[in-house]
Amino acid sequence: MKNKFDLTIIGSGPCSVAALMKVKSKKILVITGQEKIKINEKVNIHPKIDFHEKNKLYINDIYKNNNVNLFSSSKIGGLGNYWGQGCQHVDFKKLYQKKKFGSENEYLKYINYIYSFFQVERNKETFIMKNINIKPSPIMNNGPIKKKTELRTFENAFKYLVNKKKIKYLNTKVKNIYKHKNKIFIILNNLKIIETNKIIFAANTIGNTNIMFNSDKEIKFASFQDDCPWLLYVISTNKNFKFFLKKYYSVIGSNLNQFFFSIYNFSMIKINFLIFYFFRLSFKFLNKINCSFLFFCNFIQVWDKNSIVKIIIYRDKTFETKEKKLSKILDKLISLFKMNNLYIIKKEKTKCGYGFHYHNLQFHIHKKKINFEDYLKKKFNGKAICVDGSVYKKINPGPFTVALMALAQKKIEKIGF
Repeated sequence: MKNKFDLTIIGSGPCSVAALMKVKSKKILVITGQEKIKINEKVNIHPKIDFHEKNKLYINDIYKNNNVNLFSSSKIGGLGNYWGQGCQHVDFKKLYQKKKFGSENEYLKYINYIYSFFQVERNKETFIMKNINIKPSPIMNNGPIKKKTELRTFENAFKYLVNKKKIKYLNTKVKNIYKHKNKIFIILNNLKIIETNKIIFAANTIGNTNIMFNSDKEIKFASFQDDCPWLLYVISTNKNFKFFLKKYYSVIGSNLNQFFFSIYNFSMIKINFLIFYFFRLSFKFLNKINCSFLFFCNFIQVWDKNSIVKIIIYRDKTFETKEKKLSKILDKLISLFKMNNLYIIKKEKTKCGYGFHYHNLQFHIHKKKINFEDYLKKKFNGKAICVDGSVYKKINPGPFTVALMALAQKKIEKIGF
């Protein structure tokens, strides 16, 4: 059979890139999930993504709930294209999955292997591909960092790997998957059929769910979790604001692992992005101008134990959420701000699905639930694994992409795909 492969990887985001670095199978196919799809209806998505996808050509698998949409990226590189903290190192002591690694040295072995593929600015939020000229992003919030990787880094990484290893890839999506006489068949959106011996799922939580909805009619609905941080808009004339916050982080966060700050200074945001955020307009000639007049404004995201939200998605492309109340630890933080003349002008919760820390995917079948990893073992007799965040019950509250990439590589090494 012409379309027969030893291994098929579904997805092309960071965890797919990590898998491509480690897989040993001889005949490999990657189904990237990339498809241009023109969407005529209104879709509410994160402003950072909306800025780059104004015509929504690469947004797919859309689930709706009032004024919020869940979706998967149908672009090579996945959501890794949009987040600047893609290769930030996660402290092993704060890594939930540390039991997956024998020691911190073993964890760092995988991290350093991934870093060896990239040029990494240590202790900073940026990284660039070796041998590929990448222009700095004109719009991202750089904080104190003046140099920033442009948004197509993981797309470049993917293409570099498949070309180097001479791996075939198809820019289309998976329609469904079925077994017949111990053989696995993948039907693509263009109705072509692929036969494969093994599958690696790296299509993100929404993408994986959509494939399984189409492949298994017994799945009634699915659920997963997202890390939706609290948003605090803080006014301070103290330019050492970050150092001030670190002081209190050591006090508040010392006995609580699920606690992480992400701090943005509005003065570092490009005017072009700020105009787009508020008015949905874009002026390219303003790309190089920072909003220095807003140096006293700080936008803080706070992850804590109550920022985890359960999301339930249904076959009819709708979803609902189950949220927790404001935690006492965050109340304490807000009180400390007020005591030190830091004024919170607004406090709100990130929209459900906008955290993009999707994890703990479960399917509900015949009034029972089964996690995605166990489902794959049962469904495909050990011939299919998932290496993205879908299969982890807990994830690190801070930037976690490289940690997931390391876990993906360890899993592939152990199983021997």
